Amino acid sequence: MSVQIDELDWKIIRILEKNGRAQNKEIAEQVGVSEGTVRNRIKKLTDHEFLRIRGLTNPNERTDEALVYMGIKIAVNRDSIKISEAVSKLNCVKSVAVVTGRYDLLVEVYVEPYNIIKFLSTELAKIDSIVSVESFIVLHCVNKFV
Repeated sequence: MSVQIDELDWKIIRILEKNGRAQNKEIAEQVGVSEGTVRNRIKKLTDHEFLRIRGLTNPNERTDEALVYMGIKIAVNRDSIKISEAVSKLNCVKSVAVVTGRYDLLVEVYVEPYNIIKFLSTELAKIDSIVSVESFIVLHCVNKFV
């Protein structure tokens, strides 16, 4: 079931995008509604999985894990949505996008640098429909939090 998003929802979302720790009272004052309305709107958005509020870290400052993008080609005539869901359930995978262009899937992985080969050969290798994988280890990010 999809959720209807109106202008008030977007105002609340924009505030939370800038500061996920903003208090409902503070948001209510900025958008001109009651604190209860803000609380109910945020609950509706999170319950319908339109909005997720969480702590993110700057990958440039992390030494324990590396951000790796993987371009994946899948076998012709395979269900890309089904395969993307299977890949998303693997350890270390942060997100999977079905894309156009050279690759079928673009995968964002956050993994210990010395475990990239292990991830490729044990985790990703479990999925039969994958034809090829190209890995891109991120050296530096700008305005990116994971």
